[in-house]
Amino acid sequence: MNIKKIIYSLAIVLAAVCSLSSCNDTKDNSMYYTGHFVIEGTYPNYTLYSPGTINDPTDFVFHLSPSSVQQVTNGKGFGDNKRGYFQLQFTQADIVYANAEKKTGVTVNNAQIVQGSFVPVEAPMHYSTAEAKNLTVNDSIFEIKKFADYWYHRGYLNLIVEADYSLDSKNKGIYPAMTLTFKEEDIKDNFIRLHMLYNRHSDKNATKQGGSFITAYPINNIKGMVPGNDSISIVVTSNGGDTKPFKIAR
Repeated sequence: MNIKKIIYSLAIVLAAVCSLSSCNDTKDNSMYYTGHFVIEGTYPNYTLYSPGTINDPTDFVFHLSPSSVQQVTNGKGFGDNKRGYFQLQFTQADIVYANAEKKTGVTVNNAQIVQGSFVPVEAPMHYSTAEAKNLTVNDSIFEIKKFADYWYHRGYLNLIVEADYSLDSKNKGIYPAMTLTFKEEDIKDNFIRLHMLYNRHSDKNATKQGGSFITAYPINNIKGMVPGNDSISIVVTSNGGDTKPFKIAR
């Protein structure tokens, strides 16, 4: 198998991405699954978790082949990275179902990494801290066109936004920082409103480009701040658009 190396240098995902993954057969009996994953484990024994589908809402679990991890990372492993967007290869014989008749509860053993990139993980920031860091200055905040997708999975709030970025005179990307902030007054019974600051520091010679960007935010600490006993309703706002309210379990 011709394995392409994982792209470590990407701070963001520029290509259009989505939360629903796909699994396809090929003529040589190999199967491919492409999607967003939470990374758990230590080198070289990693397990990837992908959100389930409507028909099978449980996580899809992929135990990676240690030799595949060694090869694509040159023996370095995934380091501190906890989120990724990968394409995996495996065979039908590698699949184990918790319910074989309904083909639900999917676990895949010996999955091989074909290609992919890490997804940046940023801890949410208190709004006062963002102010102290000058992240709320008006002339450094650019509008987000829209939230293209958003979902919660295994402790992470994942946000994909469509927004502009810039290319400098040397065709080098000037990419945004997407800081998710919170205030005490936006936390109520079983509800929290979070606000995203989209900061892009450009220069007068830069050219504007459009792209899709994904960042994952660990929010278990914030969940613990929300009073009440029911599921938590979340709304994410920005200068360019809002998410629809969505609920997550405590």
